Amino acid sequence: YEGLPNVVCESLAMGRPVLASRVCEHPHLVGENAERGFLFNLDDPKSLSNKMEKITSMDLIEWEKLTWRCRAYAKNNFRLQKMVDSFENIIRSE
Repeated sequence: YEGLPNVVCESLAMGRPVLASRVCEHPHLVGENAERGFLFNLDDPKSLSNKMEKITSMDLIEWEKLTWRCRAYAKNNFRLQKMVDSFENIIRSE
């Protein structure tokens, strides 16, 4: 469990889809509808294997669209100034 998991953010920044458990910020980062990868249920190994099958059976066009969405999301959401501004908003709201 990690609030804003670095490995997920790094993967998206490199344009790589993510397989992540459905905990913490993962659904927000990965997307609930396979926007940037696939979510699996933490206590369900079959859920993980199903998602592994999905990601490995994608054709090239599907894969390229998915990788593009990952990189675009990272570029739009992980810019330094945007992160600083968001953090400042949190501090000021308290």
